[in-house]
Amino acid sequence: MLKLNNTIINSKHKCTNFIKLNEISNIEDNENQIEIYYKINYNINDKVSFLNVLRNYLHKKDTFILFINSNNINELFDIIRLEKFIKYVTNNNKDRVSDEYLLLRYGFINKKDREKRSISKETYIKKYGEELGILKYNANIKKQKDVSKRSLKYWINLYNDKHIAKQKLKEYQQSHIKTHFNNKSDEYIEQYNKKNSPWNVEFYLNKGFNFGTIVSTDAYVSKDAEIGKGSFIAPGVKIISNAIISSCCSINTGAIIEHDTFLQSNVQISPGSIICGGVTIGENTFIGAGSIIRDGLSIANNSIIGMGSVVTRSIDISGVYYGNPLKRLTH
Repeated sequence: MLKLNNTIINSKHKCTNFIKLNEISNIEDNENQIEIYYKINYNINDKVSFLNVLRNYLHKKDTFILFINSNNINELFDIIRLEKFIKYVTNNNKDRVSDEYLLLRYGFINKKDREKRSISKETYIKKYGEELGILKYNANIKKQKDVSKRSLKYWINLYNDKHIAKQKLKEYQQSHIKTHFNNKSDEYIEQYNKKNSPWNVEFYLNKGFNFGTIVSTDAYVSKDAEIGKGSFIAPGVKIISNAIISSCCSINTGAIIEHDTFLQSNVQISPGSIICGGVTIGENTFIGAGSIIRDGLSIANNSIIGMGSVVTRSIDISGVYYGNPLKRLTH
């Protein structure tokens, strides 16, 4: 038997009408009728709170229940994400596979759910034959673009003006990025950029691009050194023992890379430069011609060292540096 505020409830219809008109203060539900009525796939501990929240979302009850069944509210009831999810589904009622939908529904990207809902081109061809299958697959892709906020087509359909649509798409992308990176650590942001930015080598390696490595026959490379994919070693270069050259680096003519040096991805070493032992150079860094970097130092990611510079201290903040003694360009 189910009692709400000491009133006997014997059907789902009566239950919904009662919570619509009354704030719930106490519940008796020994047979889990609440879970049965609303098809909840686990037992809810705090049913009073659950019904009082449901009361605010009766107009979107099905979406509310979908969210509840996708998250264990006994552990955490994320009202903010619930509201965002309901709003998103209302505005994008055909989207069930995008990253944004999955992130709002589950709190993470559930790839199994996406694979279950997403139908591949091969599935269409198998079901309808090659010609009709490709037509239906392309029609489905077009439909997804029409309802995805990441598509320009969505904004054009909304505003009927391409110029306004482009501006709205840009604003959406900027707000989405800010939301995505909110409260994320520097390490998370760095790893995300490596995987998703076309300016990073890892972006292409993750997509399966195979970069060849070129080492001149006139270069000396110690047998203990490591050279990454896509790197170029020019004539006259010397790379001493235990040095590590990561992917897509360029070591130009006559440069010397001493022992135990670590070059992260996409580092450019200009002709005649000397990198002393135990130096670490961050990714996307450029070392100008004839520069010298003292042993044991580290250079921050995305830095530029001007031609003929002498580096005698570690660089912790990325920027443009030059001269002897070394200065940072501030303008």
